[in-house]
Formats: sequence, C-alpha cells, structure tokens
Amino acid sequence: MKKSFLSTRVAACLLFLVAGVTGQVWGATIPVVNAGFENPTLADGGSTPSAPGWVSIPAGNSGIQNPTTLIFPSEAPEGQNVAYINTLPNQTSILEQTLSTTIAPDIIYTLEVDVGRRLDQAGLGNFFAPRIQLQTAGGLVLASSGCLHGSFGSFVTCTATYTAPTTGGPLGQALKISLQNIGQSGSTEQANFDNVRLTAVPLPAAVYLLGSGLIGLIGIARRKKA
Repeated sequence: MKKSFLSTRVAACLLFLVAGVTGQVWGATIPVVNAGFENPTLADGGSTPSAPGWVSIPAGNSGIQNPTTLIFPSEAPEGQNVAYINTLPNQTSILEQTLSTTIAPDIIYTLEVDVGRRLDQAGLGNFFAPRIQLQTAGGLVLASSGCLHGSFGSFVTCTATYTAPTTGGPLGQALKISLQNIGQSGSTEQANFDNVRLTAVPLPAAVYLLGSGLIGLIGIARRKKA
C-alpha cells in the first residue's frame, strides 16, 4: 500500500512540474474569448460592426451577424452567430485576438476555424480568399492556411498547425489568432468565420521522455522503500 501511494505521489509531482514548465500537459484546449461569436446575442438576420474579444483591422470592417437561411441554409455551424469580414480592393482585412497562452517547447498547436461562403454571393464572380493564421503577439507568422472553397452557402473547416521547437525561436511569446479576408482589385466577397478552436498537444518524443522519466522516478522510489 505504501509503495502504491508513493508511486502515485511521485507521478502527481512530476505532472505538476511539467504543467508548471510548459503550461500545457498531454493535450488541452486553449481558451479563446468569444470563440463562437455568440456575444452579443442577435436576432435572426441581425448584425453588429464589432466582435467583443477581437480586434478589427481596419476598424469597422468586421463584426458579427446572425445569418438567415438565405445566406447559409444550415445557418451557423455552432450556436447562432458567425463573424464576418469585409474587405477593400487590394487590402487584407483582419479579425485577431492575442491570447494569454504563451508558446511552450515541443508542443503541436492546431488552429481550426469553420469558414463560410455566402449563398447570396453565388454567380457574382467575385474574388474569395479567406485565410487563418497562428502568429506571435508581435505578428510573426507561425502557421498559415488558405481556406478556398467553391461551395456557396456552406462552411468548411480550415486548419493551421504549428510545432514549437525544443529551444529558442518564439518560445515564451504569447499566441495570436488571425482571421483574414484578402482583397484584390475589383469586387471581393465577404468571408464568414465560426467555431474557433485551438489545441495544444505534446510531441510524441516529449511524451516518451516524460513517460520514461516518470517510470524512472517510480522505480527509484520503490528501491528506496524496499
């Protein structure tokens, strides 16, 4: 019984130590403010030119809407609302959020966002180029993914993945999520975004080393008690 208790205590201490060093253990969902754009509550068809928790660049060019079935037949992928980003010719419009989470070593960060193309934009022949990025707070691009698709009135899941190094690089810097709509000369479509998810999972090698260290510490503890 004593050996079992000691082994459990050692394991708990090691996990606590890793949690303190990395801030992310085994696999975790990183909190994103207003990730589903449900704040504020809007009536069907309503919209607002702002998105609490997010920064619009340029100001007023992005916001939140509660789409009707004329825009998206199945409406929002998650909840009631979606974000929208308009754009201007030859300009990229952005909706971004800097997180409190900092980059830890040997962690795989995966950003997933549902990106929609409005049904009422079908047949207009407009340019459509939404993009999602994972950046540092200072704007260094860590991962980028274009989200092109031709299915009007629907959403697709866009994914961007970044693997943090063991040492150096952007370690310790805060993460930033950037949702973008890239403009060109002429008409450009509105892009819609919903259900922003960011996860952190340790590299398999890091998990192996952690497991090996855990087994070693438990073995040492058992020998001392024997």
